[in-house]
Amino acid sequence: MRGAKFWLDKAWGWCPQDSWQQRRYVIILLHMIRLMKCSAILIRLIPVNLLLGLLPDPAMLRAYSLTHFESLIHHYKTGNVAGWRRELDEKREWYRRRGIWLILYERGEILVWRNLLRRRSVTYYQDWMGLIYSLRLYYQTSPGVALNRCPTNIFLNAIRQAFKGTGEIEDGTIELEDLIVIIASCIDHVSTLPRGSLLTNRD
Repeated sequence: MRGAKFWLDKAWGWCPQDSWQQRRYVIILLHMIRLMKCSAILIRLIPVNLLLGLLPDPAMLRAYSLTHFESLIHHYKTGNVAGWRRELDEKREWYRRRGIWLILYERGEILVWRNLLRRRSVTYYQDWMGLIYSLRLYYQTSPGVALNRCPTNIFLNAIRQAFKGTGEIEDGTIELEDLIVIIASCIDHVSTLPRGSLLTNRD
């Protein structure tokens, strides 16, 4: 993945970024060629960066007519596993024709799970049944506990709440054993993220 990022970043750096100094009658043609070349690079660079935890600038997606990625990136950021799967399924043909569907499908979902555990469990609060979905709330209600440990049921509650009513296989079936497998997979995929991408910000 890092090798692909290195060469795609290099290709992006070589891609002409501005042709507006040219004579008026060739401006439109050169601009169209530039957009096509840069879009082709970005279509491959965005998924690679996404899988390394780097997110594209929304303005860049709009500038190069790559709004196909907006929903996918939103589901990635919010840890919406069901939405991520649905997006890949609904736009499968678009992603497949560009050779990026399989890598997003195979490698991306575990990162969405990571974001679900990290974000949803931090932001969700206590519901009417008294179930806690929030690390913050857990530590507020238990001031004497160690800060580097928390009960797994917080993550389990967060996952159950996230899948409730989605119709996905996890809806109503997630148990502790499933959570252990998910967390093990997240730990297995931990890596040092590259710094200084040409077009992205850290997730």
